[in-house]
Amino acid sequence: MGEDMNPEEMKEMEQKVIGMCICLSCPTYVQGADPIGYCFPTIGKNVKIVEEDQCICLACPVFAQQSLTKTFFCTRGSEKEQKGGA
Repeated sequence: MGEDMNPEEMKEMEQKVIGMCICLSCPTYVQGADPIGYCFPTIGKNVKIVEEDQCICLACPVFAQQSLTKTFFCTRGSEKEQKGGA
């Protein structure tokens, strides 16, 4: 997600991801652990979230739209990061 985008396109896509994001309703989410949209590479995991509860990433429209395969982006990092990318 986002590998072939220039900085302006990345920022635009990041905002779209945040707009579709359902992180705020996730049992793992911690109040105040913003920004949301942890699956996006420019956001990634959040240090305020330390315990994994139940992951709802599979139900997120971003997950389907971007053909993601990983979960718990808030604690484990973006799809790219979890797959061993930078």
